[in-house]
Amino acid sequence: MGGTLKALSKFLIILPLFTYLSFAKIIILDNLRFEENTTSKFVILNDSNKITTQISKNDILLKENDIGILNFDFQPPSNPIYNSSTILFLYDLSIGNINYQNKDLSLQILDTLVKSLPKSNKALIGFDYDNYLFCNLTSETGKITSAFKYLNSPPSDGSNFDSAFYGFYLGALNFIQNSNNPKNIILITDKFRTFDFEKVQQIAKSSNIAIYVLLINYEPDEQIFNFTRQTNGFTFQFTSYEEFIPLISTLNFLLFEGKPAQISWQSLPLCSNRRLINLSYKSKDSVQFEITVENSNLPQIEAYPPFLRFSYVIPSKFKDLDLILVARNFDLRIDSLKLQNPHFKIVFGDIKSPMILPKDSAHRLTIRFTPTDSSIVFDSLVIYSDACKIRKVNITGGFPNKKPNEKTLTILSPKCGDYYFLGDTIFIQWEGVLPTDVVQLQYSTNGGESWDTLAVNVLGLGYKFFVNPKKFKESDSCLIRVIQIWPNNAGETIELRHKSAINSANFNRDASLIVTATNHPDEFATVWNPGTGKKLFELKGHTKQVNWATFDLLDRYIITASDDSTSILYDIKSGDSLHTFKAHNGKVTSANFSPDGNYLVTSGLDGKCFIWELRNYNLVYTISTGINPIYFASFTPDTNFVAYASYDGNIYLFDIKQLKVVKTFSTKFSNNHIHHFSIHPEIKKLAAASHLGLIFIFNYDTSDTTTKVYPSFVLAHDTISYPAINTTYFNSNGSWLISAGSDARVLRWNPSTGELIDSIAIGEHSNSVTTAQFSFDDAMLLTSSWDTTAKIFNRTKLGLQIDATDCLFSIISPQVIANDVDLGAAFIGYSKDTLVAPILINQSKAKVEIEDISILDNVNQEFNIVKKPDKFILNPNDTLSLLLNFAPVDLGLRKAKLVFFFKWGQTSTNLIGFGVQPPLTINPNVIDLEEVVIGEFKDTLLQYNIHNRSDKSINILTTRNIGPDSLFFNIIDGYEANVVSPNNYHPLTIRFTPDSIGKRNSIIEIATNTKIPKYRFNILGEGVVPTYDSVTIQVGNFEARIGEIVNIPIILSNKHFINKNSNYLGFGFNLTFNKTILEPLDKTLQSFFDGNQRTLKIKAGKNNFDDSVLIELQFRVGLGNDSITPLAISNSYPLGKGKIVITEKSGSLKLVDLCKEGGVRLFEPDGRIQIGPIQPNPSNGITKVDFETIEYGKTKLELYDHTGNLCKVLLDQNLKPSKYSLTFDASSLESGIYLLILKTPNIVLTKILQIVK
Repeated sequence: MGGTLKALSKFLIILPLFTYLSFAKIIILDNLRFEENTTSKFVILNDSNKITTQISKNDILLKENDIGILNFDFQPPSNPIYNSSTILFLYDLSIGNINYQNKDLSLQILDTLVKSLPKSNKALIGFDYDNYLFCNLTSETGKITSAFKYLNSPPSDGSNFDSAFYGFYLGALNFIQNSNNPKNIILITDKFRTFDFEKVQQIAKSSNIAIYVLLINYEPDEQIFNFTRQTNGFTFQFTSYEEFIPLISTLNFLLFEGKPAQISWQSLPLCSNRRLINLSYKSKDSVQFEITVENSNLPQIEAYPPFLRFSYVIPSKFKDLDLILVARNFDLRIDSLKLQNPHFKIVFGDIKSPMILPKDSAHRLTIRFTPTDSSIVFDSLVIYSDACKIRKVNITGGFPNKKPNEKTLTILSPKCGDYYFLGDTIFIQWEGVLPTDVVQLQYSTNGGESWDTLAVNVLGLGYKFFVNPKKFKESDSCLIRVIQIWPNNAGETIELRHKSAINSANFNRDASLIVTATNHPDEFATVWNPGTGKKLFELKGHTKQVNWATFDLLDRYIITASDDSTSILYDIKSGDSLHTFKAHNGKVTSANFSPDGNYLVTSGLDGKCFIWELRNYNLVYTISTGINPIYFASFTPDTNFVAYASYDGNIYLFDIKQLKVVKTFSTKFSNNHIHHFSIHPEIKKLAAASHLGLIFIFNYDTSDTTTKVYPSFVLAHDTISYPAINTTYFNSNGSWLISAGSDARVLRWNPSTGELIDSIAIGEHSNSVTTAQFSFDDAMLLTSSWDTTAKIFNRTKLGLQIDATDCLFSIISPQVIANDVDLGAAFIGYSKDTLVAPILINQSKAKVEIEDISILDNVNQEFNIVKKPDKFILNPNDTLSLLLNFAPVDLGLRKAKLVFFFKWGQTSTNLIGFGVQPPLTINPNVIDLEEVVIGEFKDTLLQYNIHNRSDKSINILTTRNIGPDSLFFNIIDGYEANVVSPNNYHPLTIRFTPDSIGKRNSIIEIATNTKIPKYRFNILGEGVVPTYDSVTIQVGNFEARIGEIVNIPIILSNKHFINKNSNYLGFGFNLTFNKTILEPLDKTLQSFFDGNQRTLKIKAGKNNFDDSVLIELQFRVGLGNDSITPLAISNSYPLGKGKIVITEKSGSLKLVDLCKEGGVRLFEPDGRIQIGPIQPNPSNGITKVDFETIEYGKTKLELYDHTGNLCKVLLDQNLKPSKYSLTFDASSLESGIYLLILKTPNIVLTKILQIVK
């Protein structure tokens, strides 16, 4: 019994494979590796297939490649913390559209899993291009298993994962995000399509939704595992039902938030990237899986320098070089060291018995080279240790221009019988030389009959050769050969270009390096490879121009001289600064090593030479000329003397032992400062270059006791202009002398006769040539100039050794056939899976490796690769099948290119499909009838939802409610067969009649005669108990004076609106009061009378119930038959839709400031107080006014002007209720407006009188 599970992450290539042993109880859920650490999550099943949580670290045994790991972190499993869980099964309805057996297996797994989860709320959503709620959340297992019948339909052509997860109506994430229990989505599919991973992960994580993926016969990749891991879920893959059985209890454990065991460890320092992990429980139950470790932190041994070059050593002499071995990452055991060539010997640090070299510690070796002749010799120091590779340090010695006695150069690849395609890249490898040895590569396509150049000036021990189809043709007779040549590019000129003028250029002793010194603004020296012209590194540290730079003869150091008054010593291999020599007061003009490498001499314009000891950088002696600047100083070849050139035109020979000048080479020109000189010991000549344009050749014999020597020859580049001469150098055997002048020329002379041999490097420089010299074997000429260039002229060529492939390899044309693919027609809004078999055929003689497959020109992502193939290598005659999906977004022909990428190029094929309009569209796909009170019903008319988009009539054969809640939804109109003409609609009326509380759903299925035989859409609704709103309509208690206008608000209080289906437009009510006290001012209000009681019938419309005032009524207050009136609210009811309980609270209005003399005075219901007409008005004389009172008491009638001043008192006496008439003379009043005021005990009335003269 077994299962296959893979876990991948972006941090590594991991190939975990859990394979159950015969009695295995351990299930690996996930493996994650980050840098050096691996973490595995797992569960252990007991004999009853239940999760074991009582596990300790001592129960676990961990091995990596059969090596026990003692130091690991362990977290035991923890029991589920919830008794219930919410689980949404998200079922891909396209399962089985390629392999129908997948559907059978998926349904079997789903059935078993649902029945194993009784203590959970479960729901089932199926999806293709839309989502279908086959079963709403329920704890009844039988209810959800009965919904499996909806999964028995034939598989859909495709599906959409984006809408499955976050579709607008029934997206899985929205569906369960409000659950209070642990939320889980279990996606069941047999293919994993591209979708918005990040969006789904973000929503799931923010809502604490775990996503599990169950894959049926589909191999998961890194993206899938990382997707579920990010949501705290897991990925499982099954190929059979038997593989699923052990995971039933595991899923139960996880879905209720049980935590699996976790073990973490640091990988062992093993050399193999492939690690077989063995995890055992109590030494009996175990599981194995494999991981691949991309680990650079492995046991390694490093060598400094990485190779040794002894260069030339005189036969029978010897030379020692040190090699430092360093252990990296771990302690290392070094067993032995081995050299084969007898010319090399370990004279210090040899290892005869195993030793431990601690991490980052060094072990020094000294290797001696003792040549018997001057030929090149090669060997490799083999270091046997427990490092991951047997380390080899390549070593060479001998003159670089002397052929080896036995060929050391060997080609490692290509190999015999290899096949390469036109467009491929061939990696050519060789050994037997150093990485810095320059080689040339040649090829033959006719078995060696002829050869062509492949590459020149190649460094390293490998070269990538692109087989250009435009240059090469097919051949089964191909060869490669490697040639080591000295110098590598004979007959060519290599130019070393700088940014500023070059003051000097010098070879090292075997001409494998060049150093140049440059003027401002560069202010540094540069080291170059003369074979390729490649800059190796710059020597920085000076602050002004560098005048001179040269090597020591032991190839250890470089020394520079600068205008900044210093000389700097550098390491020749790294370019690191080792020491700065400071003694000069002014410009340093030269710096040179003694031939034995123990001393250094520097010269300067301060008239001094300083001799330094290199071992400790101490100044050992100072030579001073007084005020004459010294332009150049150098040790003589025997190291016994220092020669220096002074401004006075002389070259002095200073004896180091006697510490005095023993000989003077005089030019006879006192102001003739010497720029440079050189000495050749074999021909006993000294040549000097002067700024006067003269070359002086002296006889050089240190045994001659003559103290002053004069030149035997005086030469010049031009006897008319006398251009300054910058340097003079002898060649290797002294047969030539070359001079470099400010006339941009280099001349070659015979030093024995003084005759000019020829001019070399003619026209190569455009400014003063500052140095010119030959390499040690005269094969190369090096020049430098103020024109910012240094040039290497290669004069002769010598083939040192050659090796060719031992037998033939082949270059062939790839014969890979990619078939064009027509995916046929698909409906817009739908998708279609197609297995194209075969889509690619390898008809080549050799295997082809597919590096990638992509779809290009796929603007709207209409074409997709459902799964890239597991096999990316096709042997001859192999074929490749590919599962593609076509999802058109527009009508008509759709196109894209499917491109297969190989190492040798690419092959493409055309993808086409045709987008067509679906005959019938249903929009939206989900109809939500929302909440309906149980016992009531709600109808919805789908008038324009079901649309014939085609150009032909469609026969609606049946329209059925297929459930699951078919009892609560009824098709009351539109269920009969119908013919829908083009661009018309099929109306449908659906009624929702809930009989109990809860959410209900059903699926309406429409059968047609189209290519899509059945269409489905969802109907949702929720049965709810009646919900009553409540409110209080109330009026307060008021006080008012007779005659006032009073505003009485009707108030809404205790508002409780909880029914979302309510739609109130206001409220109606009755208001009853004493008609003798209150008179409504709004004459539009309906009312009826009952004796002294008046009742208003009020409808108060209102939209904003946040405001507490329902309506405000205005009344005039009169003196009635009582001192108080009730304000009684009754018969309240809502305007609009809603269920509501209304509480009524009545109030009252009380009269205040009443006259209480003789008892409270009230007016008769039928009487009035008033001022009648004033006659005439306007008036200018006798004026009459009528008035009426309705109460006993003091009554006044007064006349006031418009400013409020009392003008006349017309009446002031006690009156009884009655009508009266009064006449007065107004002739004495001025023209204007006057106020006639009538005052009774409780009422004041005013009338206007106008006087006109």
